[in-house]
Amino acid sequence: MGSLLPHVIPIARNVGTFSNLRGYCRDSRCAGVRVRAWNMLQLIFILPDGTEKLFRVHSGENVMDVAVSNEIDGISANCRGNCACSTCHVYVEPEWLERVGTASGMEEDILDFAPDARSESRLCCQLTMSKKLDGLRLRVPDWQRWN
Repeated sequence: MGSLLPHVIPIARNVGTFSNLRGYCRDSRCAGVRVRAWNMLQLIFILPDGTEKLFRVHSGENVMDVAVSNEIDGISANCRGNCACSTCHVYVEPEWLERVGTASGMEEDILDFAPDARSESRLCCQLTMSKKLDGLRLRVPDWQRWN
């Protein structure tokens, strides 16, 4: 994933808090390197019932990978990020649309088959976290298409 300390900071495994990342690494592989949790970005999934799940992620992490590794209901990612299904379909909150950007032609073709696709629909397999997306809010649709 590009992390210097992948054994210290797994993909967003800690929902809502990152207190376990404070202090020094206790693993012998990193020889006491200070963990810098403050460099992590926020990613928020809004579930159909309105529950918000906050994750701390690294720049460069794929949004779908974060959702799958944290078992976000409704994100099954059947094609494993190959932009070949719509099972990672999300709605980008309106205030984030400009920063996220538009879908590619291939992504738009797949979204044509997504139930309840809207102008703010994206496939989260096509989204990569960056500093400009720090705080990104994505809404998970009520129903995902199973391919």
